[in-house]
Amino acid sequence: MSPQPRTTAVGQESTRERLVRAAEALLYEGDSEDAVSVRALERRARVTAPTIYRYFPNMGSLLAEVAGRQFAQLDAALEVAAGIADPIAEVTAIGRAFARFGLEHPNEYRVLFMNRTGDPSAATDRLRTAAGLHRLVRAVRRVIDDGALPSDADPEQIADLMLLSLHGVVSMLIARPGGWGDPEQLIERMMYAVGYGIAPREDPPNT
Repeated sequence: MSPQPRTTAVGQESTRERLVRAAEALLYEGDSEDAVSVRALERRARVTAPTIYRYFPNMGSLLAEVAGRQFAQLDAALEVAAGIADPIAEVTAIGRAFARFGLEHPNEYRVLFMNRTGDPSAATDRLRTAAGLHRLVRAVRRVIDDGALPSDADPEQIADLMLLSLHGVVSMLIARPGGWGDPEQLIERMMYAVGYGIAPREDPPNT
């Protein structure tokens, strides 16, 4: 009796890639991460449940892999936006790029930033990392150095506030689309409102 052929690294990579592609397709076709189930993956990737769990211990890890690939593209979009010379325009461009990507990839955005499972602090770290927060911090620091914001302002705190505001707008537009007006204008006005709220203002004249 001849020995069974050993599974090669190439074979393992092929199966893993097939699972990821199947999950991507199910996610795009469905309206939430619930579309990516073990049964659906078995049918789409033509594998058994034990094979799925050999590569991914749970659905969360598979969905994170799918979303992570998309948000590598988000980082590339933010990198382009971060190349603008004018500091204020750069901050606005980063916010616009983040929001546009989320609205164009709503299911991936839900998986990465809006799922209800896992450690909340880990989800926050993931949001900051995937959303390119370091690029926004650097851009805000340029605005401070340019004198458009107070010299003692904390760029990390301001960037956090902007990211939280962006996430709020994007997640609402995804969860409850329609009736909010033009998304581009909403993002522009939100970024302006946050910046104006922390910009230095003259003291009111004595009356």
